[in-house]
Amino acid sequence: MMTTQDYLLMADAALMATEEVGWAEGTFLMGTDPPPALPSSDSHSLEEASQAPSGREGAVTFEGRYLSSSLIHSAPSLPLGSKKRVTLQEGRAGGVSSEGESSGGESSGEESSTGADVEWHPLIPFLPQEARVLFLGSFPPQRKRWCMDFFYPNFTNDHWRIEGLAFYGDAQYFVDEERKTFRLTAIVEHLKRRGIGFFDTALAVRRLADNASDKFLEVVVPTDIHAMVAHRPHLKAIVTTGEKATETIALALGMTDGRGKAVLPKVETALPSPIEGIELYRLPSSSRAYPMALTKKAEAYKRMFERYGLISNDSVDGFDHWFG
Repeated sequence: MMTTQDYLLMADAALMATEEVGWAEGTFLMGTDPPPALPSSDSHSLEEASQAPSGREGAVTFEGRYLSSSLIHSAPSLPLGSKKRVTLQEGRAGGVSSEGESSGGESSGEESSTGADVEWHPLIPFLPQEARVLFLGSFPPQRKRWCMDFFYPNFTNDHWRIEGLAFYGDAQYFVDEERKTFRLTAIVEHLKRRGIGFFDTALAVRRLADNASDKFLEVVVPTDIHAMVAHRPHLKAIVTTGEKATETIALALGMTDGRGKAVLPKVETALPSPIEGIELYRLPSSSRAYPMALTKKAEAYKRMFERYGLISNDSVDGFDHWFG
C-alpha cells in the first residue's frame, strides 16, 4: 500500500525536473499505465530498478503507477528519514517497502485499499523547499474533467484565475483560452517563486457517485499531515477551501472539542494548529458552485497571501483596475 512517505519520495525530484529545459507536463503525474515487463528479482534498489529494461525507459510501478527513471534516480538522496526500495517479484512491482520506521497513521485501511473501486491519488505533491503556504484539498476530480496534469485541473474551476487576480491583477494570467487549459509552466514558476505548495488530504478514496462534489468522496487512506509538513521549515499555514478537507485536517491534527468533533475555522479566518508555527486557514471555495463573485474570492485569497508575507500591499500590478 502506498503511504505519504512514498508520495513525498518523489516530490523534491519532481521539482528538480522542472529546472530542466523543456520539462514535460506529466512531471507531476503518477501514470496509470504499468510498463509491459519488469525483470524478476528478489529486490532492487530504486536506482537499480530505474535501470531495469521495460517498454518505458527504466519505469517501475507503485500500485500500477509508473515513475520515470529521472525521478527515481533522484529519490534515494531525499531527506525522508527512511531508506526506500522497490520490491520486484514475479516480473512485476510488488510495492514499496521501507527499512526503518515508516510514517504512522496509514496502516489502517490497508485491506480495504486494495479493492478495484479504490482510486489512488494520481499526482505527486508539489512542495517547494521554501513553501510558506500549503493548499490541501480533498482529492482531484475524475480525469475526464482535467485540462492539465496538475492541481485544480478542471478548466471551469477558478483557482488559477483567482491566483492570477490576487497576484497580478489579471484573471487570465494563467489561462490559455484558445486551448481551454492553464499555462502550467507559468503556474509552476509562480508557485516556486512565491512558496506555495499543493496536495490533498486523501491518498486513496472511493467515489460514491459520478460527481465532483466532496460529499461523494469516501476517504480510504488519509494523508499523513505531519509527514507532509515535516520537511518544510518555512511553512506558516495549511490552507483549505472546502469543509470536507478542513474537517479531515482538523481531525488528523487533533483539533477537536470535548466530544471529539472537529473544530473548524470559519471561512476567511485561521486557527492555530497543534504543529508549532503553523495555522489552519480556511478560504472560500474556488468552485463556481460557491456563491461568491470571482473578484470577492480574489480579495479573500489576497488577504491570506498578505498575512503570510507572499504579497505586499502595493505589489499587485493592475489590482486597482479590478477591485477599484
